[in-house]
Amino acid sequence: MDPNQRSAVGIARRLQDPLLEYVKVEPKHLGVGMYQHDITESILKNALEGVMVECVSFVGVDINVCPEAVLRKVSGLNAATAKNIVEWRKTHGPFKNRQQLLTVKRWGPKPTSSVLVL
Repeated sequence: MDPNQRSAVGIARRLQDPLLEYVKVEPKHLGVGMYQHDITESILKNALEGVMVECVSFVGVDINVCPEAVLRKVSGLNAATAKNIVEWRKTHGPFKNRQQLLTVKRWGPKPTSSVLVL
């Protein structure tokens, strides 16, 4: 693909769903300034992780369409639970109510309010 077209596609994807696109970015590829490499990568990664969790919690997600990468950033969910949610959707279709979340493996009794846009 032509580099200009690739760039245009990247910009369009960021406009459509910026949260999804930025969740996938590794800290070393952010380009936040010339002193970025003076900070330990693990510190930068932890700071970015905290900001992403905060953003996802503030915005919320639609659990019926949200990809696993974003579900992992929902406060209170981990990678295993995010994977189980996606598998449940593939098997049963979209969630119709909050009660169905209790049937997801490893889902606790307290639903996370930032997840739910049912």
